[in-house]
Order: sequence, then structure tokens, then C-alpha cells
Amino acid sequence: METEAAGRTGGSYEPVDGNSQKKVLYGVIAFLVIVIIALIVVIAVVAGGNDGDECDPSVADDQQFVFIAPDESDYDDGSGSDLDCTPGEKVFNADPFFWTIDICDGLYVYGDNFYMGIIQVTSSGAIFVDAPPSMWDALPVVAASVTDNPITTVMYSHHHGDHVGGASQIPGIEDANVVCHSDAAAKILDRPDMGIPACTTVLDLTADNHTYILQDDDKYVILQYTGYRWHSGDDLILFFPRQRTVMAVDLVYPKWIPFKNVGMAVNPDGYLAANHFLLDNVTSEIYGGWEVLVSGHVDLLGDREDAEINIEYVEDLKEAVHLAESNANLSFVAVLNDFGWNIDGTN
Repeated sequence: METEAAGRTGGSYEPVDGNSQKKVLYGVIAFLVIVIIALIVVIAVVAGGNDGDECDPSVADDQQFVFIAPDESDYDDGSGSDLDCTPGEKVFNADPFFWTIDICDGLYVYGDNFYMGIIQVTSSGAIFVDAPPSMWDALPVVAASVTDNPITTVMYSHHHGDHVGGASQIPGIEDANVVCHSDAAAKILDRPDMGIPACTTVLDLTADNHTYILQDDDKYVILQYTGYRWHSGDDLILFFPRQRTVMAVDLVYPKWIPFKNVGMAVNPDGYLAANHFLLDNVTSEIYGGWEVLVSGHVDLLGDREDAEINIEYVEDLKEAVHLAESNANLSFVAVLNDFGWNIDGTN
């Protein structure tokens, strides 16, 4: 049986086979079914997050996602409350040059007078934090100077090459668990020319889910993401609660002023907020707040007073900028006189 087509061809009606219409109808139905199934899959992925083997396309297939951790008491019974964590003196190594400081309980700071990192010795391994390329020759031996244990975990504070560009020099990193923020993981993959080993444990931390506890043998580290874009956008604050020691890289510079662009901050307001976060939010429910600061730069350990002074400096700087903006014709001499210089302006 033939039916007339609903369209025109060459100005006249053409007959169309009924079976063709059925094929078109079946094709449309099949297409709609596929669309509905695809929507269901998308909704399920969004609702369930990146569980199991699901990964962000910008992250390598062998990377796993981990999220906010359980209560800190699941990791510690408070047995370290009586630790005496007064940092020791620097122990120097001449060739290659580096130094180490024994904090306590297997926690060491290493450096070369401009960059610093951390080594946490565990019962059978070691956690190695950052790997400045300025210590390229020292990195293969710095851990061996404080422990015979193999390096089992490597952590990146952020993706910048001046702090982690030497990670390929860490002995056994190919077998270690390499930890970083998800944004850092993606940026490292986007820059294979930097030669930084990829992260294998990716922390998908946000302003809402900002804390993760990483355990390695008998030691654990509290990693926090401030939620503020203040330096690299993927900066992690690493807190070693038993030793009351925090590593916050490119945030506070003990006895130094973050002069250039406020420590190369991408957002001065975010930088100031991150400083407040460091003082107010980085704490342990078991051991309390931190006392020792590892800044990642210079050759000095810091403390809470350094963070407080840094906040005062940035707030004063911010106030001065606003003053300059509101008083475009204000003379430099007037500003100096306001600070007690007693300049008459004739020189």
C-alpha cells in the first residue's frame, strides 16, 4: 500500500513506502532512549561524585580521589601529648650542601638556606614533603641522613616548580604514594616538560570540604585547603599535630617581609584571609594549635608571632594603599612627617 508523502519533491507529491516511515519512527524512539540513558548516567555521576575509579578527565587514569577524612581521634589516642618538641640545632652536610633540624618524634626540617622541606620518619617508612630543585644534588641523600627507612609517601605543598621541581631526585618516588591537591595534579600533568612525577593520591579539597588526614604507619598529617586563592590556587597547609608543627609555603616568611607582590600573591585579600586561616583554623582537637612554622623559604623556623606580624604588615600596607587612592594629591613629605620624620620639604 502506498501513501502520499507530507513533503514535496520537484513540485509534486511522491509516494513513500510505509516501512520507511516505521524505520524513521523506530530510529527516533531509539535516539530518545539513548538520550534518556545518557542523562541518567550523568545525573548518577554528579550525585555520586568521583567514587571508585571515576576520574576527572584532566587527571591520569591511575590516580585515585580521596575526600574529607574521619575524626582525628580515629588516628590518635593522644599518647604524644607529653612530647617535648623544642627544635634542635642545625646539622650541616658540606657536600652536597644541606642542613637538617630535628623537631621531635621523627620530624625533621631540611633546607639549603633559601628553600625548606620536611621529612617525617614513620615506623617503617618516611614522608617526604616538597623537593626544591635548588637542592638537586642533595635530594637523593637528605632523607638517608636522618633515617634508613624507605620513602613511602611524597607530598607536594603546591605545584610550583621551585618547590617540587626536584621530586624526580627523591629515591624510590616511583614506588611512593605521591599526594597533592587535585588542581596541582592537573597542572603538573599539563606541564610534562617540568619533569615532576605525577600525583597518585589526589585530594579533591574545596572551601567546604577542606580537611584530609593522611596516615602512614604510626604517623599522620592533617592537610588543609584554605579555599582562598592566594598564591598558586592549589596550596595545601600541612599540619603535623603531635609535633605542633605546620608547613605553610609562600605564606609567612619568618623575620622577612613578603615585599614583591606580597609574596607573589595572586590575590592580596585572599593572601590576608589565608594568614588568618593559618592562625585560627589550623588546629588539632587533640594537641591544640601549632607552635613551629616551616615556611618553605629562608633559613629560619617561625612561630605564631611571625604570622601575627605578617598580618599586621599586610593590613598596614592595605590601609596605606587605600590612603594613597583617596588622597591622590597627598605629598610624600606629608606622609613622612605623619610618621614623625619632621621634614620641612625644602630638600
